[in-house]
Amino acid sequence: MRRRSFLVWLGALAGVVVGVPLAVRSWRGRRALPDLSGSAPVGQASLIATLIAVADVVIGMPCEQSHYTEFFRFRIERVRGYGALYARLHADLDAAARARGHDAFASCTGAVRTQIVREAARMSAPLPDARSLLTTPLDPPAADAAARIRQYERFVAQEILCLFEATDAWVSLGYEAWPGVPLGADYSQAPTARR
Repeated sequence: MRRRSFLVWLGALAGVVVGVPLAVRSWRGRRALPDLSGSAPVGQASLIATLIAVADVVIGMPCEQSHYTEFFRFRIERVRGYGALYARLHADLDAAARARGHDAFASCTGAVRTQIVREAARMSAPLPDARSLLTTPLDPPAADAAARIRQYERFVAQEILCLFEATDAWVSLGYEAWPGVPLGADYSQAPTARR
């Protein structure tokens, strides 16, 4: 085999090795969110307020809300399935807050928000023993609620943590800003301290 034909075959093989897993991952990603187009629309301001409250609970500390607001607004308006997913999360959290005597999840205190989210996370925890699954079947509403909560963990909580990792975590570690924020003009215009 000549060198040129060997390199052509090697390039084609590398393309297949890299391309097939990416195509499979892309295909799985498109199917990950169910079609929730039948949900009732919710006002975007109250929806984003609930999502910001969820972000505060998931992160565990107050953070700058502007980029979280833009992140959620972009997902609601431009990514298929996220608006309905966020609307369903909003409805579930508001129902849990009303069960505790509050108007909405976003208007609850931090302790009540944390308690609601922790109880939901406990519902989605796997069973401790595989044999108990055979002897104690889950009733359909409980199984549906656990599946919804796992979906919230995957598509809401994990994405909030990824955004926090890329932005506010840098500030909490003591940096002036996260990577990508231009600071040169601010530093060049600031007066220097005289000694």
